[in-house]
Amino acid sequence: MNGFVVAAGLAAGAGLAASLGAGAIERRAARWFLPSWRADPPGSDTRIGRDRAPEWLDQDWTPQRTDRDRVPSRDPAPRSQAPPVKPASATSPPFTAPRDQAMLGGQVRPTDQRPATPRGQAVLVLGHADAGPRAGRINRRRIARGLAALEADGVLIVSGGAVAGRRSEARLLADAARDAGYRGPIALEEASRSTWENMANSQALLEPRARIVIVSEPVHAAKARALLAAQRPDLAARLVADPNPAPRLANPWRVGLGLIDLLLSRRVAGWAQDSARGLAGLRRLVALRR
Repeated sequence: MNGFVVAAGLAAGAGLAASLGAGAIERRAARWFLPSWRADPPGSDTRIGRDRAPEWLDQDWTPQRTDRDRVPSRDPAPRSQAPPVKPASATSPPFTAPRDQAMLGGQVRPTDQRPATPRGQAVLVLGHADAGPRAGRINRRRIARGLAALEADGVLIVSGGAVAGRRSEARLLADAARDAGYRGPIALEEASRSTWENMANSQALLEPRARIVIVSEPVHAAKARALLAAQRPDLAARLVADPNPAPRLANPWRVGLGLIDLLLSRRVAGWAQDSARGLAGLRRLVALRR
């Protein structure tokens, strides 16, 4: 009996240590693939001046940029000086979205013209594969973090197609936001089936915004930021950190698999585009590597 108690205690201690280690990794991942002045705490003296190009925290992912790609940087105001966060009302300023994107709770003005100066904040919440018909625990947690990050001038964007069920991840997230009491506008991107597609298909919705927050689990959000930097370095220059603190405890298996996926996305050509497509995508990857 005593041996069983000792073994159970050792197993519990090992599990707690693994969870604490995974949580520490997630807290570090929350700063990965951000322009360095966006990763510094508000009020830090280490922020880069407005006339300098961003220096990426991971230099391996630094894209080659031309003068045409550069956009004026814009530091967000320290959160202590920002207006109190409150859900946008139905009378919020209209949000420009392309014709093939859905919009809930606000006006849509389809246009092909990009705004001269990006303004305001975009909070992009990435969906998790849910069979539905309602959002599961992970999607509810993600939308709660997205709403907590939303500022007074922000717009909520939800991204994800119908991967595991008949309803898209974006619809499940939008319903969860409404269930949480949010009544402001929500932009939906419902075609994506991978993180690569999340970032590619959301770019038109991110274009008008000066500050971009990507919300998911920290390692997954880091992967999304890295993919955006690879696809559109000008939009990646607008990335800011998720203001929500990462939890102290995390699932070590999920964090470990996320790190492996992030590493493969960086090192294996085509992994980010094809790995989420199942066996057909993996077969294509094998064929490309031959």
